[in-house]
Amino acid sequence: MPELLPTNLQNLQKKMQSFIDDVLVDIESNLDPDLSQSIPNSILNEVRTRSIENGIWSLTQPSEFGGSEANILEMTVIRETLGQANLRIGNYIFGPQPGILASVEGKLREYYLLPLMKGEKRGAFAFTEPRTIPNGKPTWASLENQELTITGQKSFVSGGSNADFFSTLVNIESKSGTSGTAIVLIDKDSKGISIEREFRSLDGSSHISIILDSVKVPDWHIVGEIGEGMPRALRNISNVRMAIAAKSTGLASWATHFTAEHIKQPHRSGTPLSDREGVRLRIADMLIQVYAMRSILYRTARIANTNNVSSANEVLTAKVFCTEQVGLIIDRAIDLCGGNSLIEGHPLERTYRDIRSLRFAEGASDILRLNLAKDYLESNNLVRS
Repeated sequence: MPELLPTNLQNLQKKMQSFIDDVLVDIESNLDPDLSQSIPNSILNEVRTRSIENGIWSLTQPSEFGGSEANILEMTVIRETLGQANLRIGNYIFGPQPGILASVEGKLREYYLLPLMKGEKRGAFAFTEPRTIPNGKPTWASLENQELTITGQKSFVSGGSNADFFSTLVNIESKSGTSGTAIVLIDKDSKGISIEREFRSLDGSSHISIILDSVKVPDWHIVGEIGEGMPRALRNISNVRMAIAAKSTGLASWATHFTAEHIKQPHRSGTPLSDREGVRLRIADMLIQVYAMRSILYRTARIANTNNVSSANEVLTAKVFCTEQVGLIIDRAIDLCGGNSLIEGHPLERTYRDIRSLRFAEGASDILRLNLAKDYLESNNLVRS
């Protein structure tokens, strides 16, 4: 660790490492080496069962739903440790989180939040507008007689093909009340919704684009108040950005160790590559990068873990830095491990595909840079030193 962690966090890290070594590695070994194939439901069910048994599944869930609700710093330790294992099943060991629905009451809680937490329903976040916006305006809704009429499109709805409902960012126009952005829950089978296309990304994740053609939704499907849509979306995104930064840091550590072990093996030249000064310099660069990543990650996690302290700039900084550095590290690992590491099925080949999309997830790097610069130049809101 880049800093001395208290005993409770060290114990949490050991618990996670034991779960990886004693349970997950064995399950992972049963996966089909064909990386184009989806993970079978039988294996996903086993992962869920064993995660529940070992107290890992509940770490992401609030206590009111029977979870242990680990804080941001604790989840950073967990996710970085998991990233260091670089397992294909690593994304499936945690229970569903409330996310945007965390504070809903009444019908929203009964019909959406509770089924979500029980695993009876699945949700997907419909946030991204298409490149070309029809009629020159993003997804919008008119509000009249306690009913929304929603029109527009959403692209890159991750996991949308398996979702039961979409948490959708909508611009609401009301003739008689408040107007602004809001998160609206829209059932996938609502009249007027059509799937424009289904597609997969380089990392194997699935997405859909949807068209909303005068979709009717009652106004109680609005999460919170009109005008809160963007702030609610950004609060949820911030937590995911921290998870991505932690995963990236763990994968960078994995790649550095994997490469070090490879270059110590016998080489056709007669001596291991690790004996060469130039190779050692590249390994040193990787170690320096990992140290910087972990330092930024844990500094940011401590700030984000502090109540009543805004950490948006620190979190986006960590996300940009860690996702870009892991890309450089994996690229260097491939250089040192040679052409075999680009053969389909090789651990580095898979990781190379996995990490590229992280620079786009929850905000592309340059968009986040613009946000950071705007905040600094217009409000002088510094990233903490």
